[in-house]
Amino acid sequence: MIVVRIDARQLAEGARRIWPALDRNVGTALAMTADLVASNARRTSLFADRSGKLRTSIMPAAPTGTFSRGTADVAVEAGAASTVYAPAVHDGSVAHEIRPRAGRVALRWGVSGGFRFAKVVRHPGTSPRPFMAHALDEESMKFERIFGEAVEAAFGEAFGA
Repeated sequence: MIVVRIDARQLAEGARRIWPALDRNVGTALAMTADLVASNARRTSLFADRSGKLRTSIMPAAPTGTFSRGTADVAVEAGAASTVYAPAVHDGSVAHEIRPRAGRVALRWGVSGGFRFAKVVRHPGTSPRPFMAHALDEESMKFERIFGEAVEAAFGEAFGA
């Protein structure tokens, strides 16, 4: 005969410890996945970045919230130069006019042998280059392993396994 005994007090104590362990380990897993996505997005060849400002602006944010409250969250942000530039590269842009900033009389840009000036230019728009979505897709296969290990570690901490 095989007998399995479950100590309800030990089970209740482990259950009490599981939520803090899950919060800690899932937070770490979120940070790891955000680092993977940010790193992949910075390495991408989907866009040219002569100044390097867009690539260097791609950073993971610190995780917020908790798993136990259902508010755990993390983001990877591309905050290049302005709030307009990164989305225009990622999502593309429609044809639009570019005018001088307030207080300026004309636009100026370099050409071979000098500069060109204009009061307004018509930009043809750009095709989308979804570097963040691409990075997320490429790294997503690793997420299951990372979160599985985080949950396993939390149960180990809580139940002493």
